[in-house]
Amino acid sequence: MQTIRIIIGGFMLAFAVACAARIPTSMQAGDKAMSKVRADLLLVVLCGAGGVALIWPRRASPNVAPQPSRTEPSFWPRPIGVVHSPRIEMRDDFWGGVEAEIELAPDFPSDSLAGLEEFSHAEVIYVFNKISSENVVVGARHPRNNPAWPQVGIFAQRAKGRPNRLGSTIVRIVGHDGRRLRVRELDAIDGTPVLDIKPVMAEFLPREPVVQPQWSHELMRDYWCSGSESPG
Repeated sequence: MQTIRIIIGGFMLAFAVACAARIPTSMQAGDKAMSKVRADLLLVVLCGAGGVALIWPRRASPNVAPQPSRTEPSFWPRPIGVVHSPRIEMRDDFWGGVEAEIELAPDFPSDSLAGLEEFSHAEVIYVFNKISSENVVVGARHPRNNPAWPQVGIFAQRAKGRPNRLGSTIVRIVGHDGRRLRVRELDAIDGTPVLDIKPVMAEFLPREPVVQPQWSHELMRDYWCSGSESPG
């Protein structure tokens, strides 16, 4: 687009120069002649100004977000599988002991899971696809909307209503059958799209003791309890 603007601007400047060359430097004033001179002058000014405006680099408005370069790759992740779980409703707690399956998408062969059974755990990245855009939070809020807990930014909590609605958890690998991976304690409901599965390696776990605020311990108190311990 910038190249086209420069080419058009160059033609307009060249035309302005050609028009300027036709204007005599001195002449006897006459109504008809002067009208012709004024018209040529106006054409020179308009073409010259237009050409300069097209060629001159534009400054981006401070209120407009910069547009991505054409060389930037555009990328949107596609699901590699889907969750099959007995849990069909979004609930915050009592995920302990829940067994589920991740079925790979049809274009992934069964050997995509080959060797995964040699690991005890896997990290699963998925999408909270039941969360509407109206429930996405980009600033701060009380975790679970509990005023007893401090208001913290969305990136300081693991709420479902996140900007990209991504969830991740570490599951216990039970086994796999063809394109189905059986896992335990996957905190995702039935039908959840899965974006990636990675084996858990000790070297990627925290290398120092994990530190977290007291409110987060309170929030997670019942998270991994079994469903039989649920009051309801």
